[in-house]
Amino acid sequence: VDCQPAGKRIIKVQGLNSGYSSNASFEITGGITSVAPGAGPIGTKITVFGAGFGAEEKVKIDLGNISNIAEVTSNKQGEFTASFAVLSQASGAKTIMATGLKSRQIGMDRFVVTPIITLISPIEGYVGTKVRIEGNGFASSESIRIDLNRSMGIGRGEADVMGRLVIEFIVDAQSGDKLSRIGIIGRESRRPCYIDTFKILSKIDKIEP
Repeated sequence: VDCQPAGKRIIKVQGLNSGYSSNASFEITGGITSVAPGAGPIGTKITVFGAGFGAEEKVKIDLGNISNIAEVTSNKQGEFTASFAVLSQASGAKTIMATGLKSRQIGMDRFVVTPIITLISPIEGYVGTKVRIEGNGFASSESIRIDLNRSMGIGRGEADVMGRLVIEFIVDAQSGDKLSRIGIIGRESRRPCYIDTFKILSKIDKIEP
């Protein structure tokens, strides 16, 4: 079936020699044909393609718990393209739903929200420094564990209902003057984030005599 707007069509078959013919009905319905990319963190720009909607009608796009994240107009063949940024919500597979406001055609697909760390402050410090980590895209209200190199669970906290995260921890005694690996592990989402951007600085604490 080529690109046509939603609605019923008559299919006619006729024998070229016999002259006999037969008719049948076929209905074109709306659907999402592709989503690119299919996964990413909050802020990712995604593009949704659809076909089989009404000709030149408004099409509303919903993503997960966010209604009307985008609204576009289909062309004369009932096709549309919509691009938008993913807004804050918890991790996991989210339903993308396209609804034709006149034809009432509905198409569905999905996008997987993945965790991301948006802030580490400061990015360097001595043993005893308090470090703040912020992120989003974690599971709703899930428990979070922070690792610093081999110090497992140096920080712990909980994401909020939207999957946003704010946790602080104190740098413990470790070798310095090199980048350290920070791991942020969600208990439910099981999509760990690892970042090698924090540097533990060396210092002399005491000189005797």
